[in-house]
Amino acid sequence: LRLMGKETLKVVFIQALVTMLVVATVTVVLGNSVSLGLILGAIAAATAPATAFMVTKKYRTSGQLTQLLLPIVALDDAVSIVFFTVAMAVGTVVEGITGGIASAIGLASWELFGSLALGLAIGLVMSYIVRFTKGGDELRTMVIGMIFVAAGAAMRMHVSAIMTCMVAGATITNLLRENRARKLLSAVDRFVPPIYVVLFTFAGVLFDWRLFCLYIPLFAAYILVRILGKVLGVKLAFVANKDGRAIGNYLGIALLSQSGLAVGLTLAVRGFLGEYEALVITMIVPAVLVFE
Repeated sequence: LRLMGKETLKVVFIQALVTMLVVATVTVVLGNSVSLGLILGAIAAATAPATAFMVTKKYRTSGQLTQLLLPIVALDDAVSIVFFTVAMAVGTVVEGITGGIASAIGLASWELFGSLALGLAIGLVMSYIVRFTKGGDELRTMVIGMIFVAAGAAMRMHVSAIMTCMVAGATITNLLRENRARKLLSAVDRFVPPIYVVLFTFAGVLFDWRLFCLYIPLFAAYILVRILGKVLGVKLAFVANKDGRAIGNYLGIALLSQSGLAVGLTLAVRGFLGEYEALVITMIVPAVLVFE
């Protein structure tokens, strides 16, 4: 964040917001509810940082596009989680699950700031404890324990477990020395693949082929409109920054990949939006396959 200029932050926020609004608008125009549109729009804003990092590393890319792409994908998911939290709060009001506008604002505020506070507190404690661990096994055990503690506490406090864990992780890596942070990330990388397998398998089990066939037009629209939203959002951000560089024509396409966060947010919908839960999963799971 210290190395980013306000122009980069503008690109992150504007392209995510435009993508969400465009997807939500088209979803509603096609005859679906506002809550469904907001949820799909928030998920559409998410990008897969791992894909961007792997591609740039594999092909050893450098230059202005790469230098701008990497910090944007690193922050884009954080913005998407915020949008998703707000969309969920508004969606529960629209569907009559909770009270009026004041209730939606209160719920969204509690989820956002409660998650930030809880994640910060856990991150501060863990950053101190981690300094006394030595081997990779101890680090992995500490990280797994932190995830369970953060997720459990978030559920008890009715805040976002995803945002809580993200804030806790960001707090730890920023408070540790660089060499220690690298060891921590290396230890985490070793058990991440099985978690991804479980996550995608669980999402696949919930996928409904018959429901998908009924909503093929919505799925096709989601794919096309998400592409439009990313490309248009980047161009609008470059206009706002008065930046005429040609990389603005390609950056939107580079932000299309989706994977873990999109699936995680999709599963987070379960238990909140009733009849739309299965539809959200049925739309996002194949979309991840397309974009990834």
